[in-house]
Amino acid sequence: MSLRLLQIVVGEFDDSKSVWRPLYHEVLQLLWKSGVDGATVVRTDEGIGQKNDKRSVLLEEDIPFSNLPLVIEAIDTYERLETILPELKGMIPHGAIALMEVINVLKEDLSMNDQSYLMLRVYVKEEAHVFQLANFEEILQLFQEHDLIWSTITKAIEGFGKDHVIHKQSLFTLSSHAPVIIECVGKAEKIRQIIPELRGKIGDGLAIAIPIQVIEDR
Repeated sequence: MSLRLLQIVVGEFDDSKSVWRPLYHEVLQLLWKSGVDGATVVRTDEGIGQKNDKRSVLLEEDIPFSNLPLVIEAIDTYERLETILPELKGMIPHGAIALMEVINVLKEDLSMNDQSYLMLRVYVKEEAHVFQLANFEEILQLFQEHDLIWSTITKAIEGFGKDHVIHKQSLFTLSSHAPVIIECVGKAEKIRQIIPELRGKIGDGLAIAIPIQVIEDR
């Protein structure tokens, strides 16, 4: 069964009702109770809403009132995700929902032409310890060693993995175990080369690849 990346872009709150409610909590709970392998919630810094209205935040304390766009992602089989789409669509008054075919690089063969490019995305729980690199920093270092330039790290505000324990970002702990996404773009051959070492760094995390067309990479 092939994997799909479910991507949902919504406002942080459902403003169609008199009492605003955190919409992403309901979406995350639906994904959780449906048995999806994992999900992440990322709050953007700026964006455009359903009324073509620009949303941004100037002060940190204004974040809860800015109704910023959130990106919610989940990865599972097409069959499982398809069963929750009707309820998901009924839950979201305004937003975008997309499905993308992806490759589980830890289990599937990247049998592509060496000149093909892939977007590699690694999902892990944040693990930080005093006097040593955090797990996501180790993965970024691996990407650097293989010249995977323009790699990025994004920390989710909330999410869960295979253990189905929901973790949130926290300012008061060294390691909140919140999801972290490490992303890079590279030739399929280069991505293939790092898989054995990557496998030992992500624990019970997930690594997927998406075939893409690269216009420029320098």
